[in-house]
Amino acid sequence: MGAHLLDDWRHLQLDYLSLEGGLLNRVLTSHEDRLLLTALISLAHGIGLKVNASGIESEDLFDLLRLLHCDGIRRYRSKAALPLKKLENLLARRRLF
Repeated sequence: MGAHLLDDWRHLQLDYLSLEGGLLNRVLTSHEDRLLLTALISLAHGIGLKVNASGIESEDLFDLLRLLHCDGIRRYRSKAALPLKKLENLLARRRLF
């Protein structure tokens, strides 16, 4: 059945691949899952899909997704406000400030 789905992917009305939980929770500790994520993002881009990831909690995962050219990355929101100095450092690292 999986191969049949791949044969007919052009007929699907898809604009993006959405990633969250599961695989994303393991990519920093599992080489195999990191390879799978890399392949999924590459495949999605190769067939013209955008890739979005949500629920990102760690800087390391955020950086990995940027390195892999993930198109949209949404983090969990923290209840506590970010101290000004940390905000400035974050913006500078992201080249936004």
